[in-house]
Amino acid sequence: MSDKTLQRALKELVEREFLEVSKQGFKSQCTLYALTCYPIGDFGGKIDLRPTSKPSDKWKKHRPPTA
Repeated sequence: MSDKTLQRALKELVEREFLEVSKQGFKSQCTLYALTCYPIGDFGGKIDLRPTSKPSDKWKKHRPPTA
């Protein structure tokens, strides 16, 4: 898989709210993603999202744009 294909797939998954960015990468650090079908764990401040006891389930609420 090319980098371009991977970036396009990640962008689409974030837009459709299956994934959310849990820590934005920079320089030599990777961007971390969280699945919205699982709760966010406590990572001791190592990610930008707060821990949750329930999943956000944002993917269930996403509605595709109408043409």
